[in-house]
Amino acid sequence: MAVRAVCRQTPDNFKVIAAADSLAEYTLRLLCNEKIFPKRSRWLIAGKIADLVNDYQTAVHTANEMRVESTLAFSFRREQQLEALAYLRALDAKVSLAHAVLHIDANRLEYWAGLMNENEKLIKAWMRSDKKRYSGEVAE
Repeated sequence: MAVRAVCRQTPDNFKVIAAADSLAEYTLRLLCNEKIFPKRSRWLIAGKIADLVNDYQTAVHTANEMRVESTLAFSFRREQQLEALAYLRALDAKVSLAHAVLHIDANRLEYWAGLMNENEKLIKAWMRSDKKRYSGEVAE
């Protein structure tokens, strides 16, 4: 399944998938580290962060898999891209809360924030590219 998705991608679009996967992997590794997220914080913060990053990654992959062959398909893809952005913003808010409560190391937080910022830039560029690519065909 992943090989098929890779084969359909242009190098720029594949960056979005790779960035989403990197963010999810880094986030989940941090959440599994009991020195950063103690067990007592799991149900308060860590579980919610895990849900958001998983939902974000799923939305990105779902949008990527959508073949844009109609206005409806374009709308669904755009909806998934917007949903991914919403999950990313919610993730940022929860990470900020986790930092305030758990005092996450500044270097880790800076790297994590950088991953989220890069993901946001890539999603927005992907949306602009889609709009330009499909204008006149199926786009708004």
